[in-house]
Amino acid sequence: MTTPRNNDDDLFVFQADDDIPRKRGKPEKTWKVLLVDDEVDVHKATTIALEGVEFEGRKLSFVSAFSSSDAVRAFEENPDIALVFLDVVLGSGDSGIDLIRYIRKELDNRLVRIVLRTGQPGEAPEEEVILVYDINDYKEKSGLTSQKLYTTVIAALRAYTSLVKLESLNKDLTEEVVKRFEAETQLKMAHDELEIKVEERTRELSVSNAQLRDEIVTRRRMESELIKTAKLESIGILAGGIAHDFNNLLTGIIGNISLARTQIDLNDRAYGYLDDAQQASKRAKDLTHQLLTYSSGGAPIRKTVDTAKLLKDTVVFCSHGAIVTFDFEIDEDLSTIYADGGQVAQVFQNLIINAKQAMGEGGAISIRAKNIEVDDDMDLALAPGGYVMIEFEDRGIGISSEQLDKVFDPFFTTKDYGSGLGLATALSVINNHGGRLDIESTINVGTIGRIYLPVSTKPFVPNERALDGLVRGQGKILVMDDEIYILKVVLAMLRKLGYKVDSATDGEKAVAMYEQAMKAGEPYAAMLFDVVVPGGMGGEEAIKRILEIDPEAKAIVFSGYAQDPILANYRDYGFKGVIPKPFDLHELSKEIHKVVYEEA
Repeated sequence: MTTPRNNDDDLFVFQADDDIPRKRGKPEKTWKVLLVDDEVDVHKATTIALEGVEFEGRKLSFVSAFSSSDAVRAFEENPDIALVFLDVVLGSGDSGIDLIRYIRKELDNRLVRIVLRTGQPGEAPEEEVILVYDINDYKEKSGLTSQKLYTTVIAALRAYTSLVKLESLNKDLTEEVVKRFEAETQLKMAHDELEIKVEERTRELSVSNAQLRDEIVTRRRMESELIKTAKLESIGILAGGIAHDFNNLLTGIIGNISLARTQIDLNDRAYGYLDDAQQASKRAKDLTHQLLTYSSGGAPIRKTVDTAKLLKDTVVFCSHGAIVTFDFEIDEDLSTIYADGGQVAQVFQNLIINAKQAMGEGGAISIRAKNIEVDDDMDLALAPGGYVMIEFEDRGIGISSEQLDKVFDPFFTTKDYGSGLGLATALSVINNHGGRLDIESTINVGTIGRIYLPVSTKPFVPNERALDGLVRGQGKILVMDDEIYILKVVLAMLRKLGYKVDSATDGEKAVAMYEQAMKAGEPYAAMLFDVVVPGGMGGEEAIKRILEIDPEAKAIVFSGYAQDPILANYRDYGFKGVIPKPFDLHELSKEIHKVVYEEA
């Protein structure tokens, strides 16, 4: 520390002033006042003059410094100094202005109040220095009285407290601004996150809405298909019973006509009449076949079918007398299908006939067939797997959207003629095959009929031999049917073919007759059994009992219930052949010959 000077010549004494308030008591805190002067007497005189002074309940405490270095150290030890009395020129050669610069610039202390004092008039700092360094007051030592000193101190402390409060407010305000900024930042972040979540949720809802729309469309389509199926089933209950009885009647009619034709010369006029009657009967047979398609539980009589050949043969059959042409696009490796060839051919015919009628002025019908693989994503309501897709496209008048929804309804037609069973029959056939039939159409553009049929997993065995005309044979045949007129005509047909015949009206009698023939050493070469015998044993139970007697027994099932599952899967029930009613002499001769002579 710089040694203080004690110069009596420079000593100044504050004049007494009894008006300075003197408060008693011991405040908890004090106002720190730094005295910077190289003269000890100045320190003493100042502390004496300000002894007992209080401001806002707090007394003064003094820190003495005799040089700039002392003052710097004092600030380091007492950062809460409120007021500095500073000599302009210190004895060590230090300048008070340099100390002020240190306080304001380096310490960045703008709160402490600085009062310059000098014992030499004319040393006042320049105005620019006062402004730049925030010098709060300037006094000459000789002019200071106790009252003036008190006034200076109170004014300085009042300014100091105001600055402290202002700084506190600024700090609080700054903190509030920071908090608000942080809050706004967090709010913006939350808003941005919310926008992102809203966008994500909007996308999710958009996807969900799209999925819901697709599901609604799918459900509506399924409901439409269920309604179509329900319509078919409702009429099928009635159609099945009617068609069964009608088939039995047609069996008698067609059988007798075919027998009569064998008795008349081809040039006889009656032969022509019989031929016309047989053709009409076959038309009636086709009608019952369509009616039976509606019967519930129906199953087609299936085998592996050459799809391309069946399609081309059907087109050739339908092309006679047509003014339209046919364009084919058929895969060379088109798969076979496991189907009832006759039923599927009827579907092809229906679609081709509709296309021909839609193109009254001629044109080209496009027929396309290819293999496809169906999966769940294709939304076809089909089991996954391999299918053959067949399309019939015309460029005709088209079908309106109102009528398109009704084309599969039984008996619905837009024509002036026809039964309206064509597409309804086609739909039932394709459904019974585990496939799908769709119709697309646009007015004045054309119509597409699209069929999906499952590919066959069984090997294709082509016919090695085609039997044309009557095929005669020998042996004894047992016929079982509950209808006497059926027995009569079938027995006559078999005799015409060269067979010996016996008959039974129920299965129980047929079993007894077979067992008796076995014991007599005159077994039957084959049997024809009806499936249903009201009130008695039918063909299913009869063949089961006979096979227990003779595992080599050969039986053919025949029935007017063409939809009966036994006809579709006759071998599973022990039969060797099948012939749906009604049938003519040629059809019977071929099936009997196959079972008697070809069946191993």
